[in-house]
Amino acid sequence: MIEKHVIDFVRRWRTAGLFCEDAAESIHALCNRIARAYAGIRDPGARSKAMAARLALMSDARVSAASRDRKDRRKRAKKANHYAD
Repeated sequence: MIEKHVIDFVRRWRTAGLFCEDAAESIHALCNRIARAYAGIRDPGARSKAMAARLALMSDARVSAASRDRKDRRKRAKKANHYAD
């Protein structure tokens, strides 16, 4: 089914977009990482809801920017190598 629609999509938009293998593998890796983070939630409905909420937060530009800023502020300064010549 997908193969038939991909041909029409590529002809119309001149790109395979998210149907490309690289994008699919990237999304698959992301989904696996999130699934591992929520593997401890036994109720499948609650787990799906929590995973969807995390994806929503990850796609929010303001949250992503705040997360990057916080990460940058928490970086440790590189220590000077006192033994270098």
